[in-house]
Amino acid sequence: MKNYIIKLKDNISKLAPGERKIAEYLLNNLDDLNGLSSKNMSMIVGVAQSSISKFCKKMGAKGFSELKLSLLLEHNKNQAEIKRNPHLHGSTNSNDTLPIIAEKLLHSNIESMRNTIDNLDF
Repeated sequence: MKNYIIKLKDNISKLAPGERKIAEYLLNNLDDLNGLSSKNMSMIVGVAQSSISKFCKKMGAKGFSELKLSLLLEHNKNQAEIKRNPHLHGSTNSNDTLPIIAEKLLHSNIESMRNTIDNLDF
């Protein structure tokens, strides 16, 4: 299964303005996608319904339903992982891009190493 959340985050800066609106809405409303139709989304975002369909295909989905379902499944999986391992995800959030997540993890690892050194008894 493709990870559409990551794909959207990685490509958002390269998208045309209308496509960016769609991607931003999807990423910012992952908890509210269930029951959302492409028609309703087109009115909320202010783009044509056909633009949403084209966007979904551009992202690699067959249509809006497939993209929406995949996003919901990925988001639920991510939330479950965060609940299982909150100490690993405390400083990250679902809107972080991969480079931001990598940087946060790097800083977290550096902090852990510093704490370890500080606690060593030489």
